[in-house]
Amino acid sequence: MTYILPIDGNWKILQQNSLLSHYQIFWDIELGGGHLGRVLLGKCKHHSKYVAIKITTKCYAKYSEKEILLYIQQNKDKYTRNISYMNEISEIDKQVTSLFPEIYNIFEDNYYIYIVMDLLYGGELYHLLTRVNQKLDEKLVALIFRQICEAVDYLHSIGVVHGDLKLENIMFSKQNRLDTVKLVDFGNSFIIKSRNLISEYNNTNIKSRSDNQIDSDSTSEFVYNKFIDFWCCGIILYIMLTGVYPDGLNTIDNCKDICFEHYVSNSKELEDNSLLVKDLLIRLLSFIHCKDNTTMGQILQHSWFSIADEADIYNELVLPHSELIRNKILP
Repeated sequence: MTYILPIDGNWKILQQNSLLSHYQIFWDIELGGGHLGRVLLGKCKHHSKYVAIKITTKCYAKYSEKEILLYIQQNKDKYTRNISYMNEISEIDKQVTSLFPEIYNIFEDNYYIYIVMDLLYGGELYHLLTRVNQKLDEKLVALIFRQICEAVDYLHSIGVVHGDLKLENIMFSKQNRLDTVKLVDFGNSFIIKSRNLISEYNNTNIKSRSDNQIDSDSTSEFVYNKFIDFWCCGIILYIMLTGVYPDGLNTIDNCKDICFEHYVSNSKELEDNSLLVKDLLIRLLSFIHCKDNTTMGQILQHSWFSIADEADIYNELVLPHSELIRNKILP
């Protein structure tokens, strides 16, 4: 059984021949992917616009990514319309609606799902860190990490847990711009369906028998599951600050008995970092112990994020990973 979602008429669920009639696919130019699918470069035949086309097999886990993306897109559109009625819209409100790739079309045949989305010209956060010869300045880290937390906060506000936050799933939509973060790859995401978690305009009637949806009439299930995203954010922050993966924290199960206050305070890699960012890091990593009602919105109120406003948004190392994109088709 699959999700039943209200889908607007402009969402085209078509066959592969319709996909090929609308888009040219560069089958030899792979932008990313894994063992269950890959992301290829495409070009719209009508508007000559380059796009990314994610092709996944119709296995059970990945099939739900289509519904997750539609759900996020649908609620993002409603969120945008809601805030448009306000006289004043904050910069954060404007930015939240652009922290995810735009989905243009979804096609499918008997074996595969084809998701046509934004082509992100700035590459992955992973690639940026590998190009940096030294540690990122803490102000730059704050600028990037604030956008990541804003995206996660929005997902949690509509009852979605990303479930696979990592450097490769954080991208920049524009070359040379650090203020264009987008969260990608929702193949491991799931929806916590709860009256207390989803606002009236988000409360779609989702019917499914799936590991990617958990029904709950309280926030307890969501609190239990969202710690995955908090934990991953903590790991991402540590790597951005130090350039290395935290020793001994390779899995959550290995960390149940770790005192993170002691771990962070005694880390040689973090000895040059501020006390404020260490405090934030401890809070994120320690969430696996307390699993309290802390929200990502509350995390974003941490005083350390204020230095993000002092960061330079331009950086020449924010580049697409593919040489062809870098040299031939950049807008």
